[in-house]
Amino acid sequence: MNRMPYIGAAAASVVLCFSWIAVAAEKSGDNPPVMFVQTAGGASLKDGKLTLMSPSTTFSFDKMTGHMPCSHFIKAWSAGDDSFKTNPPKAVLSATAPNGKSAKMDVTLKNPRFEGQSLVYDVSLTKGSAPEGMNEAAVFMNDIRLASYSSCDIYHCQVNGG
Repeated sequence: MNRMPYIGAAAASVVLCFSWIAVAAEKSGDNPPVMFVQTAGGASLKDGKLTLMSPSTTFSFDKMTGHMPCSHFIKAWSAGDDSFKTNPPKAVLSATAPNGKSAKMDVTLKNPRFEGQSLVYDVSLTKGSAPEGMNEAAVFMNDIRLASYSSCDIYHCQVNGG
């Protein structure tokens, strides 16, 4: 049995795989993407203002996952030349409407701040529509710009696997 075609196909697959990895590494530099998820039991989006009631922030970065205090996330917002402040992140807002139906919206987040126990963003809604009152809200952000902030100062040392 001639195994050369199989060996050639395997070699081509390896080359293709490493090429893809090189392209992905070039696009993100040395930093793998960071996924941030902010969840809240209740939320509202009205007049360009997203309010997350008593939110929590979790993240996944390389081999680390954990919780990050929302106040630390806000501190990192304006750090660096290509910060979220100068180039606001796009995100997906997913929530349950009062009638029980799922709602998904694409938003651009700006100007995070606390108003009491609530985290508030100025937002631009780019896709979808916001129902009146939202339950079980989650904001998903996937970005490489905060990947360099892996210190305990930012992540508050509440990390699994890091």
